[in-house]
Amino acid sequence: MIGVLRNKAMRTARAEAGFSLLELALVTVIVVILMLLSLRQIHVYQGELEQAELMQTVATLRAGMNIRIANLLASDKRAEIVQMAGQNPMDWLEQKPKNYLGVFYAPKSKDIAEGNWYYDKNNKTLVYLLNNSKFPRGDPRKRLIFKVNLIHNSNGYQRKIDGINADEIDGVVLEQVNR
Repeated sequence: MIGVLRNKAMRTARAEAGFSLLELALVTVIVVILMLLSLRQIHVYQGELEQAELMQTVATLRAGMNIRIANLLASDKRAEIVQMAGQNPMDWLEQKPKNYLGVFYAPKSKDIAEGNWYYDKNNKTLVYLLNNSKFPRGDPRKRLIFKVNLIHNSNGYQRKIDGINADEIDGVVLEQVNR
């Protein structure tokens, strides 16, 4: 009888002691697996967020361009529309994005932090360096390049033009020049 009471007391004491080493290892493995799955999903959400911010910035730039064109047309300054092709589209915004670094002359991608915009004065292009991308740093596909182009509509066919007078311009577009 004493042996039975002693075994019952030991089982009770062991049950109150907490997790066994096997249970602790199993819980740790489950927590690590759940963390890895959630980290992968966070990476996907970061990529989607970057894409949404990029699309919003481009839409804002296009709206700023359209407002600028409307103002030039309203004040009978059609000739200045031609000059828009050489301008920095960020200058058309009242408030620049927080990740716009400014104007550079032919910078190297390694000198620009990922996730930022800059205007390349040498090429007259607006560049966004992808942050959350599968491409390695320095890969040309990691850079999204935008340029302001003049449009001339001749016989229903639109073509980009340079060196044309203001009367022949049918529009101005901000388009991505690399894909």
